[in-house]
Amino acid sequence: MKSPLFASARTVSLLLALALGGCGALGRPSRKPAAPPLSHLQNTAEADGLAVTLKLPKRLLAVGETVSVTVEARNVTDRPIRIVAPTRARCVVRLWRHIRFTWEEVKEYPPSAMRLRTPWTLPPGGSRTFRQTIPVEPDWPTGLALRMTAELNGTTRPVAVLTVKIEPGKPGS
Repeated sequence: MKSPLFASARTVSLLLALALGGCGALGRPSRKPAAPPLSHLQNTAEADGLAVTLKLPKRLLAVGETVSVTVEARNVTDRPIRIVAPTRARCVVRLWRHIRFTWEEVKEYPPSAMRLRTPWTLPPGGSRTFRQTIPVEPDWPTGLALRMTAELNGTTRPVAVLTVKIEPGKPGS
């Protein structure tokens, strides 16, 4: 009679192959199909009946280029939401860098000098999309992970956040 702990070499090799490589070790593919690449980076934050999505075409930006920033605001309630913006800008995009134990604002778009006061309403289930073309300016910190945030002007929440990295511009750019 064989011991209950006895296993044939074939059984051991089969179990080892499955543990180490899945079915691929037996000659069949084991990789999952790759997910399609996103055409952009995005993050959504939701609070107080609003969802704000920040979208960027890429994470690595170079000084001298412009980046197309898209901010989408959605009312996820069944009631209208009135937003009393202190200026005409419907959304504000900010760039932040980490300093010691806090975040310091580096830039704000649009600049406050370009704004006028305008309240607006987002209907129930409605959405608005805002696009800004922002220049990656020479005074943006390079080589660091920076935060880019987007919020609706006149609200303090929600704030969508993405991490970006700035590289020095190429000569001649």
